[in-house]
Amino acid sequence: MHELPILRSIVGVALRHAVEAGASRVLAVDVKVGELRGLDAAWIQSYFDFVTEGTPAAGASLRLKESKALFRCRSCGATFPPGPHAGGDVACPHCSSKHVELASGNELLIESIDVV
Repeated sequence: MHELPILRSIVGVALRHAVEAGASRVLAVDVKVGELRGLDAAWIQSYFDFVTEGTPAAGASLRLKESKALFRCRSCGATFPPGPHAGGDVACPHCSSKHVELASGNELLIESIDVV
């Protein structure tokens, strides 16, 4: 159910930008969603259709692109996917440093909005 407020926000941003651009319709919205967000693609589409109903974005395409989770090592700069980690500690598989950060996988970004 947490998808509904997210979709209301995305549609609100798309509609606001359409107005600012002098457009009359939103044709498509491209959204990058990190796999760690835990959002269900079917619910996202369903809520998008619901929220856009009766707006200039009605019938618009919602194009989702999932970003995979990756860590970045602060010591050597390597990026690597999460794997099984004992005790929740994440260490770089290249240099064994534990100075790592999440580089991707938690995004929720509107990448583009197509309007006419």
